[in-house]
Amino acid sequence: MSDVVPSGLDAHPAGGGRGVTARLLAAARDVGGRVTAQRSVVIEELVRFGGHCSAEQLVKASSARLASIEPSTVYRTLEALASAGELYQVQLGHGAGVWHLAGPIHHHAVCNGCGALLDVGEDLVAPLRRQLDAELGFTLDVTHHALVGRCRACS
Repeated sequence: MSDVVPSGLDAHPAGGGRGVTARLLAAARDVGGRVTAQRSVVIEELVRFGGHCSAEQLVKASSARLASIEPSTVYRTLEALASAGELYQVQLGHGAGVWHLAGPIHHHAVCNGCGALLDVGEDLVAPLRRQLDAELGFTLDVTHHALVGRCRACS
């Protein structure tokens, strides 16, 4: 996948800006973590990315802002936020997954041509979910996996 470009604080369906940063800092504190300058920078960078980034991208962006940030700090912060239900990992079908802020139900589609990552509303997935359940008794869970295909530009 190509690098995910930070898309601004309001790009993620969960919202953005200081409110999300404060919520994530509180969640990290609630699961037993201290809120250090390093952890604050990691969380600020996660929000700046709009909630879609790999751990490696987050390490690079965070350590560019504060050289004392170790990769282990980033990984521990991601794990703490995941255990608090504020973050989850989405597998894109290749390479490392991306970390994603929890928020309104939506899904992800990744282009296997250019690597574009698209948010897909539940309204588009719900009919497939219902049909699989009705016809096969199968409960679809695409929370941690992206739909893979080709975007309009690559088709």
